Amino acid sequence: MKKITFILLAMVVGITSCKKDKENDDITNPNPNPNPTPTATIAISEPEDMQMFDGGETVHIHAHISAPFDLHGYELFIINESSGDTVWTIDEHTHSMEIHIEETWVNDVTMHSDMVLQVKAIIDHDGNFTIAERHFHCHPM
Repeated sequence: MKKITFILLAMVVGITSCKKDKENDDITNPNPNPNPTPTATIAISEPEDMQMFDGGETVHIHAHISAPFDLHGYELFIINESSGDTVWTIDEHTHSMEIHIEETWVNDVTMHSDMVLQVKAIIDHDGNFTIAERHFHCHPM
């Protein structure tokens, strides 16, 4: 009888320890990506938020992008939110921790339009980026 009890106890301990090993295999890493993609800081100083521009007026674009690593450039877009059209775009492939942007666009819309400037900082060659927006309004020519 002692042999049967011992064998049963050994089986229970063996099954329990196998089950615990299996449970430990199912635990997920609470931080599956220990090196998350870094981000850049984008500060847009012009145009001002909700600024109005008359037809033919020049829209000055001033922005600053910074990061504690080398960025891989930037892209700028002006999108007419009223029509959904991208009316202007520019991109620059440059490697730097600090990027100063000074560009201009002339308002040539034909009807009152809500616009958005998008400044996209390119983080790496894997397609990672940080984006900031500034909304403004354009009167027609």
